[in-house]
Amino acid sequence: SGISPWVKLEGPLIPLMMYLVTLAPTVRAPLIVASVGAVLTASDAGQDQFRLLRLTFLTDRDIAWAYSLAPLRHLAGLLQVEYTLMALMLVGALCAYLPALASSTQQVVMITFGALLVVIAGIFGMNLFSAALTMRIAVRLRQVTLVSILAPLVVLVVMIAVLVLGMWGLLLMSAGPSPEILSGLLVYMLVPYAAALELMDHAHPWMD
Repeated sequence: SGISPWVKLEGPLIPLMMYLVTLAPTVRAPLIVASVGAVLTASDAGQDQFRLLRLTFLTDRDIAWAYSLAPLRHLAGLLQVEYTLMALMLVGALCAYLPALASSTQQVVMITFGALLVVIAGIFGMNLFSAALTMRIAVRLRQVTLVSILAPLVVLVVMIAVLVLGMWGLLLMSAGPSPEILSGLLVYMLVPYAAALELMDHAHPWMD
């Protein structure tokens, strides 16, 4: 009741707050994925067994996919907890919209909720991108200590850029919801997945 008088779907403050609050429990997940992936990949990449592995029937692409997905498998329980927390916080944040739903147009409601779904899907993509990028760095450098420090830092820089662009997109959405902006956010959501697949499919030049 205290916030309902100033909650408006058209205002930029509430969507920005929702974006930051619901992202809080999961913003560290890609950094953890990068750290675990760095240790797993770099530890093996510098060993003779890694060279022997490449002499088997497995292709470099198979190896790249295996090492990219390994940290996600190891952290499956943690990621489930992280996204459960995010879902609960998202439900709580969405309650701020309830007083304004009655006076909002159907287009505004659909586009706003669509943008939130896009953001959630994009967060999943960042974990996959983090794992794939770390795999490339670890296979290239093959030093556990160096990669364990460098990989999370690189992922952090990328995440900051992604967050800035994401907040800018949501501010545009809150200022003037439109199908065109939602389509742009949808394309933006697909970028981490496309980048991750590119890194995982074309890793063989780094495996010398």
